Amino acid sequence: MTRASRLAFGAVMIGGAFVLTKNTYAFAHNERVFDASWVPDRGYWHAWQVIVGTWAAAIVASVPGLLIRDRGDRFRIASYMVPAIGVALLLPLTIHMAFFVKKEAAAFDDWVEYSGIFVALAHIAFAAMVGSRARAIVAGEDPIQVHTIYGVTVAMACVPGLIVVLPPLICAATGIPILPLLYLMERWGKRARDEALMPMAVARIAP
Repeated sequence: MTRASRLAFGAVMIGGAFVLTKNTYAFAHNERVFDASWVPDRGYWHAWQVIVGTWAAAIVASVPGLLIRDRGDRFRIASYMVPAIGVALLLPLTIHMAFFVKKEAAAFDDWVEYSGIFVALAHIAFAAMVGSRARAIVAGEDPIQVHTIYGVTVAMACVPGLIVVLPPLICAATGIPILPLLYLMERWGKRARDEALMPMAVARIAP
């Protein structure tokens, strides 16, 4: 993927997370997400529709960017940081969605609402740390370690967990399938560093 493609993908993912937040608020307060909702007899979209729609829209949005060639060092770091944040915002709930396939859509709507109440800080902290890790890796700096991201995210879920034990347990379980992706960021970061070194290598061998 080119930088423009990655940036488009990440921007749509982040936008989708905001739409999901607004949608969840509308569901909880029986309000409309937008003034003119296309959903009949309901002022909101189901959470699974927003999540699936966001992933699909992000993929579609990334396609035109494939035609835009990378130039110099511009947006090199941002093109890895933005999609990392976008995926981090929606991936946990995407994983949870798989467990609601055989249930009514409203049940997952409730789940997303409760997630916003009990582990919103954990979601925000996770996305921020993943974005920071992506930036550091691409910049050739020492990134936040995976175990630190995992530990801090679970700890943030314990803020309401001092009263309700379930949120940190679910957060810890959700993080397990995400861990391999966090480790793979090192490989993606190496590719980004190679992008930065390539022009210099060409310049050295050029007559």
